Amino acid sequence: MVKLVINDVKTGKAYQTEEEVNPFTGVRLGKKVDGSAFGLKGYELQITGASDQCGFPLRCDLKATTRKKPLFVQGVGLRINARNDRQRKTVCPNDIKENTSQVNLKVLTYGDKKLEDVYGKKEDKSEGDEQPKAEEKPKEEVTAKPAEKEAPRAEEKKEAPKEEGKPEEKKDK
Repeated sequence: MVKLVINDVKTGKAYQTEEEVNPFTGVRLGKKVDGSAFGLKGYELQITGASDQCGFPLRCDLKATTRKKPLFVQGVGLRINARNDRQRKTVCPNDIKENTSQVNLKVLTYGDKKLEDVYGKKEDKSEGDEQPKAEEKPKEEVTAKPAEKEAPRAEEKKEAPKEEGKPEEKKDK
């Protein structure tokens, strides 16, 4: 099973769908494909990226048969840090295989149907399907008590006010 993420360039929206069989097995990143293989007649799509079942991204400049861990300075699968150090990251080669779990696509030419009609939300709510709202309490009952804070230490050490006219008694030991 493979997840397809189709990006509509005009609207900026992305649509997700799942296919039982991977229609892109053996195709490389960056290639143009026909959308009729998965229900988009008249659409031409470009493969912009993919990832395998473990989440490692496919890189278009890596030509190999298995995952590799090359030394990178920039690009897919690498976050650039402040010092621009080189890092080793695990990535997959650019061929889509049967273990590819997600394929990202970009629409180049549009067909008869809109993507929103094909992959849009299928749940239509009518007026009778609305769920009842939770009962609202009157504002008088909702008022919350302010949080009690501990008094600062300075307030604890406050002495009782001195009475005028009486001198302070000293305690001798």
